[in-house]
Amino acid sequence: MPSNTWSELMGQAETAGQAVPDGTYDVVVESAKKAMSSNNKPMVVAVFKIINGPHAGMSVWNNFVISEGNPNALGFFFEHMATLGATSDFFAQIPPPPEGLDYVANKIVGQHATIIVSTREWRNTIRNQVDAIKPFLGVVTQAPEAPAPAPAPVTVATQPPVAVPGPVPQVPVPAAVPVVPVLVPGSVPSVTPGPVQPSVTVPAQVAVPPAAPAPVQAPVASPAIPTPAPEPAQAPVPTSPAVPGAQVPEVPKPPAAPGIPEPPF
Repeated sequence: MPSNTWSELMGQAETAGQAVPDGTYDVVVESAKKAMSSNNKPMVVAVFKIINGPHAGMSVWNNFVISEGNPNALGFFFEHMATLGATSDFFAQIPPPPEGLDYVANKIVGQHATIIVSTREWRNTIRNQVDAIKPFLGVVTQAPEAPAPAPAPVTVATQPPVAVPGPVPQVPVPAAVPVVPVLVPGSVPSVTPGPVQPSVTVPAQVAVPPAAPAPVQAPVASPAIPTPAPEPAQAPVPTSPAVPGAQVPEVPKPPAAPGIPEPPF
């Protein structure tokens, strides 16, 4: 927002269109734009601002008109443009008028010069007229620039250390697996014929039947041997008194026990 009061702003408005006294002034091109004159000629309208002396801050207007077919007017035009920085090399690089006047207007803005000004009356108003534009010989006083803000600290992202891969261990190559031919049912393997051997007739062998296994004999249990009965006790034989010359009769013996038959093996 502007800080000037209303009275200060109205005082500045009163200076609009006011002519400065005749004289020489150091100026800077405050603004410039492309336009067309009243007789339909392309031109550049420039506003000069006085930069020093008692009239510093006041403005002077000037129209740079391109008058085709007027060598004198064109001579002044290119002379003034060269003083304001638009040389012949510059014009060789831009489009022709009127399109190229936009480039000319941008080129001369900010250029310093020394102008010679006179006054004349136009429609009952005193106006300034720029009679000559000379190279600026003074010292350009520029306002001190504000210190540039300190740059913000830049955070550099650190990259984690990258592990360098070591040598790759050599993997032993497995031994070649022998190829086993696979016989597909119904297919006949190809056989490389060798030398033909003479055929030999081999007599047929008579098959011998295998021998019959020997019969297994079951074990035969031994018969129980009967225990012999005890012999009966013999009764005592009464003895008679011995008679002389008499014979003693014999006592018969008991029959012998039957024999034990022997086993049949």
